[in-house]
Amino acid sequence: MAALDTSTALGAVDMDATLRKLFENEARRNFPEIDIRARDDADPLIEEGDYDARVVRWSEEVFRYGKQRVPKFVMWLCILGPKYPGVVLKFFADLPGGRRSASQSSKYRRAWQAVSRTKAPKGDRLSPRVFKDRLLHVRVGISKKSGASVNHYSVVTEILG
Repeated sequence: MAALDTSTALGAVDMDATLRKLFENEARRNFPEIDIRARDDADPLIEEGDYDARVVRWSEEVFRYGKQRVPKFVMWLCILGPKYPGVVLKFFADLPGGRRSASQSSKYRRAWQAVSRTKAPKGDRLSPRVFKDRLLHVRVGISKKSGASVNHYSVVTEILG
């Protein structure tokens, strides 16, 4: 009895093509193409250091961390100078809840005191208008909370005055 040569068997090539087509159809069904687009440009990444900046705008925003809602003061600052002119970075500071009194250790209060060059007396209103139309000296850091280095971005970590 002669052995069957499978390399020349008629069904061997057809079986590979059939399996490939079956897997391709299965992949299309299980992994359909979905049109997802980036909502906005990525936040800029510049070197860490101290820069001069001006306020572009500010707002109060609520960030969600699971079921928790955290109100934050967000300020957009435009970097000045020859190295990164026109780059806009964000400054985030937690806002106190309840009666809205900022403790001495709060990031917002420290920034407010640095710009106004006075200590904030207890009970005084700490208006963000103190930041408007001023040349500010800021410290820029890199947010590395987002995992891969391609997701890192620069933020203003401190307002020095």
